[in-house]
Amino acid sequence: LAAPDTQKTNALIDVNCKGLINSLHAVVPTMMAQKSGHIVVLSSVAARIPFPMVASYCATRAFMEHAVRSARAELASHGIVLTSIAPSEVDTALYHSGIETIAQLVGGDPAQLKQSELISPAELGELVVLVLNRTGTSQL
Repeated sequence: LAAPDTQKTNALIDVNCKGLINSLHAVVPTMMAQKSGHIVVLSSVAARIPFPMVASYCATRAFMEHAVRSARAELASHGIVLTSIAPSEVDTALYHSGIETIAQLVGGDPAQLKQSELISPAELGELVVLVLNRTGTSQL
């Protein structure tokens, strides 16, 4: 917030907020017609835990969590299940570039900011498959 970057904030809103809503608009009518469906949304632990230096990111992830809860309530009677998965740090290029950016802003060592155990993209993918193979709603 001390060094605002409107372009990055708008990109976060476009991807995390508008992207989620546009995706729901794209799939929900078909799922309602077939009276079934399961939507898995990948959010972030940052939706629930505030982190310094990434307020815009945390806010857009909180938007996603709330939108999923609202959509879940709206769509349950149509046989549509929504699951939100909110992992901590996932070992991606985006994660590593974010750590680098935060380190530069605070003048710290990126190695000290990194989690010792990151979730691999493959592990996250396995969790999505596991969730899709079971029934009910959940928040992970």
